[in-house]
Amino acid sequence: MVGNILGKVGAPPFEGNIQTEYTLQSKGRLAEPEEFGEIVLRANPDGSALYLRDIARVEMGQSDYAFFGEVDGRTAVNVAL
Repeated sequence: MVGNILGKVGAPPFEGNIQTEYTLQSKGRLAEPEEFGEIVLRANPDGSALYLRDIARVEMGQSDYAFFGEVDGRTAVNVAL
C-alpha cells in the first residue's frame, strides 16, 4: 500500500515556469529482497524499465556491520566500503 509521502518535484521553492508537480510516495521501509529488486534504476522511452534485480543479486545481509579494528594486535581504524 502506497502511503508515505517522500516529497514533491516541481513544488515551491523553485525557479522558472514549472507546469507540473509530482508527489513522490513510498510504501514505507523495504523488508524483503524482492522489494529491493523492484527499485527502478532507469525508465526507457519504450515504456520498459531497468530494475535493480536486472543488474544485481539482491539478498539480505547482516543486520549489523559493526566491527572492531586491529592490525598486528594494535587498535586500528577500518573503513568498510
